[in-house]
Amino acid sequence: MYADRALHNIFIDEGYVTAEVIEKVLAERENSSEPLGESLFSLGYVTLPQKMKCVALQTGIPFIDVKTTEIDSQLAKRIPQKLAMRWKALLVDSSETAASVAMADPMNFDLIDELSHLLGLDIDPMWAIEADLVERIVEIYGGYNDLEDILGAASKEVETSGLELSQGSEEDHDKVVSLADVSDGSPVVQFVNGLFARAIKFRASDIHIEPRAKSVRVRFRVDGMLRDIMDVPREIHRAVVSRIKVISGLDIAERRIPQDGRCSMVSAEGDFDFRIATYPTVNGEKVTVRVLDKRSGIREVQSLGIANLALQELLHSVEQSQGLVLVTGPTGSGKTTTLYSLLNHVNRGDRQVITIEDPVEYQMEGIVQANVNVLAGLTFATGLRAMLRERREHHHA
Repeated sequence: MYADRALHNIFIDEGYVTAEVIEKVLAERENSSEPLGESLFSLGYVTLPQKMKCVALQTGIPFIDVKTTEIDSQLAKRIPQKLAMRWKALLVDSSETAASVAMADPMNFDLIDELSHLLGLDIDPMWAIEADLVERIVEIYGGYNDLEDILGAASKEVETSGLELSQGSEEDHDKVVSLADVSDGSPVVQFVNGLFARAIKFRASDIHIEPRAKSVRVRFRVDGMLRDIMDVPREIHRAVVSRIKVISGLDIAERRIPQDGRCSMVSAEGDFDFRIATYPTVNGEKVTVRVLDKRSGIREVQSLGIANLALQELLHSVEQSQGLVLVTGPTGSGKTTTLYSLLNHVNRGDRQVITIEDPVEYQMEGIVQANVNVLAGLTFATGLRAMLRERREHHHA
């Protein structure tokens, strides 16, 4: 049994790390309160499933991979969606006397008591990765619940207000929105704020609002995959798009050409930046919203999960005085995160670092950053030529 053994011994016994690695990490975190498992994961020595399996062995509570486990959706829905998302809990199996529940925090005994009272069964808790739980909850339940009521109210409002938002209102130029006030304002305002808040809770990297012939599809990109969240009535599409344009500083009257904007939002989860792009289609304007978490946007390159040999080669390349590093991959694969991590790695104060970006997504102290501005003549090509003339040590485009 592992329950009475130190966690670092379990990592070693399972073959995930060596004793030398444990000694090194313990020495580096001597004055840190960060748990050992979290340190090993953030430094790239173990994967998240490996960390969770060792924690499960130590606590005597089993670990379940909810991404690969077959789950009966009807059974899972015995826990209402609002509670499943709030508690980060998913019902995966049950018998006449007990229910097996995957949880982000199975050591929360008050929550276990609430689940037992709700289901009328004894609870067998299991460890699960929180991000995987959120993804499966979205997959099983969809994106509905409290937004349905807002949608209904918004549809009624639109019938009487003619889909128009008044111009020149006090909020037209306010680009910082507080999601704590989600219950205030018109139903359209509530819906947009609620949609953004939902994307944050689901850890979505993108929101896609796609008009179709008879409805408007809303999708989130979670872990690189687009997930259907809901269908919005076409009657409120223009009002929703106008509201998003207002908070991102775009022209609500211009619907014929693409527009780009941005806004910042404050929620209980922290501060977030949103990059908004509109695109005119035959069914109306499509809106894409990029969600950027200011807290986790710039990570240590060692925490990206790159294999040690590949990481050494990559860091050797970026340390060179000349050369080119290409970072490629599909949407949501981590290109931006990787590039900013590499910039952070070379940003040591003993060199000049300059970038040309489209757009600048995270502002970094100590680095000279510039946005592409095609109308002003600043493109990647002209920016790169200017960089080379100034003989900067590191360039990023």
